[in-house]
Amino acid sequence: MARQYADERSAASKLSEALTRIEKLDREVRAMRDMTKLLVEARNADELAERACRALVASRGYDAARLVRTDERGACAGEVLHSQPGAATQTLVLSAPTLPPCCAHALQRRGDVLYIDDHRGCDCVHHPGGAACTPALATALSHEGQLYGVLFAYLRDAPPDADERRIFGDLASDLALALHNIEVKREGRAVRAALRTSENKYRTIFETVANVIVVLDEHGVIVECNSRVTDMLGSEPAALVGRALEQLVHPDDRARVGELVARAQRAPRLRHVETCKLFHVDSGEVINVELSAAAPQAADAEQPNWRVVCLIEDIRRRLELQASLAQADRMSNIGLLAAGVAHEINNPLTYVLSNLEQLYRELASHRENPACAEIFTLAEEALQGAQQMRDVTRALKTFSRADTQRREMASVNKVIDGVLKMAFNEIKYRAHLVKHYGDVPAIVADEGQLAQVFLNLIVNATHAIGEGDVAHNELSVSTRVEGNYIVVAVRDTGSGIAPEHMPHIFEPFFSTKEVGVGSGLGLSICRNIVEQMGGRLDALSELGRGSCFTVRLPLAQRAVERPRAQSDPRQRLRELVADRSVLIVDDELFVAKALARMLRGARQIDILDSGVQAHRRLADGDCAYDVIFCDVMMPSLSGMELYDWLQRHEPGLAERVIFMSGGAFTPRASGFVASVENPLVEKPFNAENLVTALKALPS
Repeated sequence: MARQYADERSAASKLSEALTRIEKLDREVRAMRDMTKLLVEARNADELAERACRALVASRGYDAARLVRTDERGACAGEVLHSQPGAATQTLVLSAPTLPPCCAHALQRRGDVLYIDDHRGCDCVHHPGGAACTPALATALSHEGQLYGVLFAYLRDAPPDADERRIFGDLASDLALALHNIEVKREGRAVRAALRTSENKYRTIFETVANVIVVLDEHGVIVECNSRVTDMLGSEPAALVGRALEQLVHPDDRARVGELVARAQRAPRLRHVETCKLFHVDSGEVINVELSAAAPQAADAEQPNWRVVCLIEDIRRRLELQASLAQADRMSNIGLLAAGVAHEINNPLTYVLSNLEQLYRELASHRENPACAEIFTLAEEALQGAQQMRDVTRALKTFSRADTQRREMASVNKVIDGVLKMAFNEIKYRAHLVKHYGDVPAIVADEGQLAQVFLNLIVNATHAIGEGDVAHNELSVSTRVEGNYIVVAVRDTGSGIAPEHMPHIFEPFFSTKEVGVGSGLGLSICRNIVEQMGGRLDALSELGRGSCFTVRLPLAQRAVERPRAQSDPRQRLRELVADRSVLIVDDELFVAKALARMLRGARQIDILDSGVQAHRRLADGDCAYDVIFCDVMMPSLSGMELYDWLQRHEPGLAERVIFMSGGAFTPRASGFVASVENPLVEKPFNAENLVTALKALPS
């Protein structure tokens, strides 16, 4: 009986142990199931940590659970999450920036489950109920070297057995794995979002950049291109994919472009540039472009990137602008050359004209004499030719002074006549010239700028008319007064201007002429000049019938007294120089002699052929001159330098200097002439010019 009782008690004990073990296994399975479920369902680390603490309390029967968060370096993240039965999960903020000792100990023993039976010194993580000595299990949450925090489980019964430690460690490992997976997913989403942002940015730049972008594979075949290719080459991007770039390149440039791409592949991240010609896909038009190529650096240095990105810029407009600027520079040089040529011609022309005029006057009284008649005729023809040369050189000088801004009373009709003389060689082979000049008063303007405007309009009108049909083409220039304006109209019967071009004809660099023929600046500059004078420049045109450009210039604000004509300017000149001593300084001796003959009747006339000689004589005290005629441009010592010396040492004599010039074409000379009040006589001069200059001297 006793044995039977003992056996029954033993069986009951074993059954109880089995039931306890089954219950423990059931809690373990439920804990694993709950942990697995929340690991699958949790959407972020915050949710996972909160639910894990609650699950540990509910399924394992812990008195409380806590998770102290750390960053990836194991430093305190500043938050403590805890949960206990019957209470909501709470988040506390650590007051200290460093981890409590128990957390630091768990991190040092990463991978181990620690049993902590005394939390003194760790006030921030002791039992939520306030019992500092409540035992707890603790382990670091770590996966693949990445730290996520420290997990605490507070125990009702202590100490825990090995199974409990194992289960706690397994649950902590699963929690760390889940936190790791969430972090990986978050980083993956961030990477994908960054990639999408980068792709969108790349695609936006790729499609909106002003130039064509072409991506080539290692064989030089197009794998991608942006929509700008349609505007430049006339083809949809998809139609070019799969074609070799060299098929679009002019044969003359294929070798250079091929070498360019090869250089880009050999030297990644360096930009290589060539200018070349491409073909328009539809029309076959040749397009000048600048092609730059670069191969992006491969992510894997051992796996080179053979793809090449090509940026293609249409440089036709740039080349046109460069040609226009070169043309404008050439025109500027031509202006300087014209002034220089006029200067060199005017010096000999001065004494040629003076001598011919004197010879003509001497022979005029003997022209009835048969022996003198033919000589008189020859002198008359030579004089007319010399006067024509004078008119042309004056027009050249006027044109070359277009940028000096020397405003004075100017005759519009006279300026136009001078321009027509310059341009007549162009006109006479294309059209007959018709002039309708009204009785228009002088205006305040810069003659050089006026000449520039009219020359441009007249040359443009001439070029609009083809050569070879003079009888049926006409170029007319008319002037008239209309209200408060002088109106100048330049008409031609040429080709006219296309309606679509009319809104652009006054734009800088716009030209319908071939590259290198016109600068595209002429009409723009003309309009600016006219508007600066307070006027207006307008245009009307009919394609195939001709054009009319109209210049309106404001009248002078006050009436200008026209000089009274002298019956004999030579007689008036003799009266003005009578009893005067005159010094003539000019490096052209024949000019000085011609002037001396015109000033015959003066009390004294001295001639010096250099500024150095004049300076020496005046410095020696020989300053008893009433008038000094001095050339502006002379070697060694110019008239400008001599004048500066006189201003410092003989200011009274400096006021009595009359300057002479065959064309002050240097910037310094132009500025000097504009700055002084002394009169200027331009070569070749006549008696009337000299009278005007002498009358301008102070009395």
